Formats: sequence, C-alpha cells, structure tokens
Amino acid sequence: MDLLDFLGRITSEKDTKMDFVESKLFEASTSNVSISQDSTNVESTVSKGIFIRVLHNSFEGFASTENLSEMGVLRALEFATKMVEAGYVFSPQKLESSVAKGAHACNAVNNEMPSDIDHVAKVRELRREYNNVCGHFSEGENIKMYFSQVNQNQYYSNSLGKQYHISQTLIGTYYDVTRNSLRLFEGRNRVVSGEMSSESFSENVGSFLARRFRELSISTSSPSGQMSVITSPEVSGTLAHELGHIFEADSGKVEYLRNHLDRQICSPEISLIDEGNNSNFGGYCPVDDEGVDCKKALLIDSGYLSDFLTNRCTAEQFGLPCTGNARTDCHLRKPVVRMRQTYFEGGSDCLEDMISECQSGILVEKAAGGQNGPDGRLVLRCMLGRTIESGKLGKPVQNFNLSGNPLELLSAIQGLTKNKVLFNDKCGKDQIITIAHGGPFVKLRAEVQG
Repeated sequence: MDLLDFLGRITSEKDTKMDFVESKLFEASTSNVSISQDSTNVESTVSKGIFIRVLHNSFEGFASTENLSEMGVLRALEFATKMVEAGYVFSPQKLESSVAKGAHACNAVNNEMPSDIDHVAKVRELRREYNNVCGHFSEGENIKMYFSQVNQNQYYSNSLGKQYHISQTLIGTYYDVTRNSLRLFEGRNRVVSGEMSSESFSENVGSFLARRFRELSISTSSPSGQMSVITSPEVSGTLAHELGHIFEADSGKVEYLRNHLDRQICSPEISLIDEGNNSNFGGYCPVDDEGVDCKKALLIDSGYLSDFLTNRCTAEQFGLPCTGNARTDCHLRKPVVRMRQTYFEGGSDCLEDMISECQSGILVEKAAGGQNGPDGRLVLRCMLGRTIESGKLGKPVQNFNLSGNPLELLSAIQGLTKNKVLFNDKCGKDQIITIAHGGPFVKLRAEVQG
C-alpha cells in the first residue's frame, strides 16, 4: 500500500529535527445488531484515519486526519510539529487530542455494509440463537439481544524503524432480560485472531440465563459490614483490573507507591501481572501504540511491589523502564497508559476449604465493574452473590458493593485457588478499549455495603 510506504518515509526522515515521530493508521468496520421479539435492527459503520505524534525535548505534538492523501498526512505532520514548536509540554494527565483542519467525523454511518461481514447470514444465525434463549423463559419476561462485531486493522511506523501490522476481530454478544423492575444483563466478548477465538458462554446460553435470572428473582439484600469475601474468577479479574489502575504511571499514585517499591505489601502467595502477549484475548498488544515491544509487568511479585505500567513519556518523567502500555482506541486520541491483560496468578488453596472454613461471609459471583474514587478508595459494584453461613453456601443476594483502600485490600487477601481464568472485557478510562482480566477464586476481608 503506497500510503503505508509514505508513512514509513515521513516518520523515518531525520530532517524533521524531532526526537521521535510516530504514525498509526486505523481501519475498522463495525456491525451492531439488536433483536427483540418483534424487531431486528442493523447498523454499520466504517472508519479510517491516521494520527501523527511528535516528541522533542519535553514537548509533544499530536494531530489526526481522515484525509488519507499524502497532502493530508503531511498537513497533520506539520500541525503536530507546530504544536512542539509552540511549547506543548507532554503530561501524563493531559489527554486531549488536536485534530488537523480538514479532518472528518469519526465513525459516520455509511449506507453500505462493510464487505467483510455477511449480514444476512449473521442475522439469521442470531435470530435462531435468540429464539432458543426465549424458549427457556416464561411469558412476561422480555428479552433483548445485542451483537457487535468489529474488524480492525492497525498499521504503525515510527522514526526508530519500528513497523507492524495487527489484525483482530472483536465480537460481543449481550442479553438484557427484564420482568417488571427485575433486570439481568449478561454478556460475553470474544477475540478472533486468525482461526482462534476465546470465551463464549460455558453452557447453553438459554439455560445459563434462565438459571441466573431465577437466582436473581429470589435474591435478597446483602448483609453489610466488614466480613470474609470469596470472589469468583470473573470478579477476581475485575478486582485485579481495578487494583491495576493505581500502578498506571499517569494515575497520580506513583510518587506515593515508589516508597513501597521492592517492599513486601501483601502475602507472598500474591502475584499481580499485566501483559499483552495472549492473542486469544482482549488487550493483545505485542507492540504498543508507541512502537514499544510489550513487556510482562510484574506489578506484585510474590507479595513485593515490583513494577509500574508506563509509556514513553511517563517512563522518562519518573525514571522508570518503559513497559509498552501506551494504548489508544482510534486515531482521534493520543496513546496513554492503559492495562492490557491483568490477572492474579493462582495460589495453593481449594474453593471447598475456603467455603467450609468461613463462618459468615459472601461468595461474589458477578460484578458490574468498579472504580477508584477521588478519596482513594476502590469500590467494586457487585450484582449477584451467595451468603456463606457456617461453612455452607446460603441464599442469593444482589446489588452490593465491596470497598477499601487498594493497598489494604491487597494485604487483606488470605488465599487464592490454583487455577486462574481470563475474561474479555472493556475499560472506559477516558476512552473505551478492549482488555482482559482474570484470576482464581480469591478470599479476603473487605467492607460490604448492602
């Protein structure tokens, strides 16, 4: 492709007199399908664009364009270079993008379907699955199905000679089941690389949804207070991801956490890892959006705080190694520090012993995300769980939070089972990107808020 050759030329030329120049071309075709009992809606988008980023001394310029002519790309390069000359200081907290004049709106709806998705066959297949799911529910329970498929191509080149091409297909299937005020929302995301795919419902989807909806319908409010909590592998992954945010070098926590670097902060059984080398999951990132090879980051290594997540700018700012965690969702926004595939390693305990040794607590089966609040506390929003009473599982409970100071939550972990499981998900830190997270069953003490 002539344009890619041109991108390679302009990023490698030394007469720009810049320390570092990079460019990335994003191509994406997206299909969204929604199905209910009496309707089927299909929307499709196609987007393509390029960003140019320039670093020189401590200054940064960023521009993006959807004018893919040589003139359009040169104009974006000129715009980014002028930002550097004007003295734009790069900052881990500064997430705004600048768009070169003449750029068009991203993700405008096209009248034509993307040619790489067979919509007629896909809708027919989805309608069959939808009808199968409906057969597991009673009259009066409303079911909606949502499907999303994104086919991505990314081409990258920088002034250090790094070039790469990554192609992936991201697939999401979601169900929204309601009856009066009761609502269940369940989804699964898959990543397809070549002929490989990962993660679907582990049992017949209709049976799974019906069973979980019944559990939700008989569930009660959760108890509150400080108590023993056991998290399922999916919830453990959400916890790992939310804890991982404090290790991102643009989080504002680095100066404080550096006082704990190479010190033991939790049990030696705990290791928290972020990497991006598994092509079968979201967050696959062998090379990041600044052309840095992905490195496995041992955030916590056998209980010791060991590493942080950085991009080029934050690595330079804090004098840390660059871990290759610069990511962006499209050409309109510059790369910032993001997680990839974050998980707890397995431990040595078994779930049966964890439950039998617990006199009073909760087994958390499903979470709906979490956040690190302005007060520094981590809050995990939980949708469904079961009480544990005298070493046995009790009644279902719903809609409660787990919370605590991140370092205190880490130190409160009392055990992990042997086998970890990874799950695909998305993270919405200023821009929505695909990630993976996971772990084993984890037992800890935490504040539960019903």
